Amino acid sequence: MHEAVTLEIVSETEVKKGRRLYGHMATLDDGRVIYLARRKHAQIFRGGRSSISEGMTDGEAAWALDEITLYGLRAKGIQIVGVRVIDTGDVYLTRLAFFFDLKKANIKDYTGIGAKGGTRQRYLPLQHFVFRRGEVALDDRKIGT
Repeated sequence: MHEAVTLEIVSETEVKKGRRLYGHMATLDDGRVIYLARRKHAQIFRGGRSSISEGMTDGEAAWALDEITLYGLRAKGIQIVGVRVIDTGDVYLTRLAFFFDLKKANIKDYTGIGAKGGTRQRYLPLQHFVFRRGEVALDDRKIGT
């Protein structure tokens, strides 16, 4: 039987492009460094489905990371990447290598699309992530006594 291993984040460094915060490089208590992209729950890719739930049911729901970021992380020796959902506190973690496995991940090229131009994105379905639900902070002032 396997015991659950709980690792804590001991420090974080912001990853910014200009003034925009994209995520954090986080050092775990075992010394490993991971990357956590910063996303909102609504940014889960749905694969054309009308809702995230429908996308999850069909196996199309995925998180996307741009290739430039992924190549940079791989060059730094980062092996674990994930998404920290800023509006729920949820965390999704996976192996960086899964984003480069075309049996698991998909690529969409948005280069030149949009006013500012896009980038190539790699999409990894949610089933390839380990999920940890965020903690809910309860405000005692709003709970009836």
